Amino acid sequence: MSKIILYLNNSSNYNQSFILIKKYTEKSLSDIRKALASDAPIAEFIIYENDHDLIAGKIKKLVTDLSNYDSQLEIYEVDLEEDSEACDESTKISLDILFNLLDAFSQERETQRHFSSRES
Repeated sequence: MSKIILYLNNSSNYNQSFILIKKYTEKSLSDIRKALASDAPIAEFIIYENDHDLIAGKIKKLVTDLSNYDSQLEIYEVDLEEDSEACDESTKISLDILFNLLDAFSQERETQRHFSSRES
């Protein structure tokens, strides 16, 4: 399992960004403002669990929607037991890599389901 950690560095429309972050993370607007003011992550998602497809969908929608508002995001993949202090250049990933990670795991699970159903 891994954790995806997102930071918002800049946005052309902070009000809309706050609404999107709240929608996909269920954080309060106050918590979102505090995170931005203190350079803390705006969101953390655990991936590669049973609810991977649901979480992957939330991550994709959030980063895509924020990108539509010219938001500058920093995306990190860290081990599950690590926190935001582990975010550095070695754990930073691009949007393309994020989508590839999420899609590859979903495809692998689908392949496993397909072969499991054929064996039954």
